[in-house]
Amino acid sequence: VHQGGGGSSPTRYQLATQQTVRMFYKSARNAVQAAEREAFMWDRAQHLASNGLFDEIIFVSKPTSAATALPQTFGEVDQNGKNRLVILDPREWTLLNGRDVPTRAAIESLLGMGADPLPVENAASCVIACVNTQRRDGVRKRAVEVLAWRAAKLLVDDGTDMRAEAEANEKAALGKFDEALKSAFQHYAYL
Repeated sequence: VHQGGGGSSPTRYQLATQQTVRMFYKSARNAVQAAEREAFMWDRAQHLASNGLFDEIIFVSKPTSAATALPQTFGEVDQNGKNRLVILDPREWTLLNGRDVPTRAAIESLLGMGADPLPVENAASCVIACVNTQRRDGVRKRAVEVLAWRAAKLLVDDGTDMRAEAEANEKAALGKFDEALKSAFQHYAYL
């Protein structure tokens, strides 16, 4: 408060503002790019996957270009003597959105069936996991939250209460993201 001298100089108030963790989060949320979100989703899917009763997990990433042929994309899948869990990249392949014809065709080809079958010998020992389209949309929203909290955490000084709050929010968002991602991989294809 700056006291005025009376008359023509009134009392003036100076307001100091300080950003909250939520303000940093909102700013960081608007800065998250779609490519960053998609890459995080795929990296986290690979990190969370476990082979369970399968001998091996094979991750099939999104092709680098649209011209990449299916034999190149699925080249490592057909293996002799191993039960394989094949996890398809959710950036490229999804099921049950009404426009999943390319995904279904790719899965049929991978299993040696359909209009353009790949020459496979061991398709019977292969299970393919694919993400549900509607659930993928929810996972994308959760990924934005995690990435925004990570960015907001870096904007706050280390060792402060605000940093601890940002870290707690990031951890909670990551837990929700992991659960959403696991439940999104609900489709399995096999012979």
